[in-house]
Amino acid sequence: MAPPIAIIAPAHNEESSIRVAVRNLLELDYPELEIIVVNDGSEDRTLEEMREEFRLRLVRAVYIPQVKSAPVRGLYRSDVDARLLVVDKEAGGSKADAVNAGLNAANSPYVCVVDADSVLERDALLRIMVPILEDPKRVVAVGGIIRERLASFAPIWCVPWAVTGLTPSVKTLIWWLACTGICSIKVSTIKSALCPIPCAGRKSRPT
Repeated sequence: MAPPIAIIAPAHNEESSIRVAVRNLLELDYPELEIIVVNDGSEDRTLEEMREEFRLRLVRAVYIPQVKSAPVRGLYRSDVDARLLVVDKEAGGSKADAVNAGLNAANSPYVCVVDADSVLERDALLRIMVPILEDPKRVVAVGGIIRERLASFAPIWCVPWAVTGLTPSVKTLIWWLACTGICSIKVSTIKSALCPIPCAGRKSRPT
């Protein structure tokens, strides 16, 4: 049986596309899925658009900041689809900071980090989990293929810099997988090893 996956989607000023993007994530074909959208200090109507579309309500949930991030202002659960959780936080200055907040809110053993404006094929998660299901003790991360659309490149980022105990060559391979496709990585591998400083060399958000 496929293990649960948490999709973390950092969103910063995505008001024009956030409704469609979140709907796409909710329509993915996967048995146990939680969608965590991190509103990373947006200065536009990103949060309001999600509130209206998915009937978000403020909830009192346990949030343990195991890894460092900018302060979280609130957690919102959707009344339309209970799998959707929105983390509203202050801007942290990097996507890594938003990913950390999403990891703190995740309950699934595996996590997949995507750009908020990415569109995944419906069976993408089922396909990328095949190598992990075949050899869960050895496979810690998997990647897919990015297709360019309208001459724009939308990478699906993961947090491979947080994985410790691996040789440099393996770390490089995982980094490459994360930067060239969908990347799913086991939370237990990274939660205790996440770098408290945003990913070196990525102080600004990719455009």
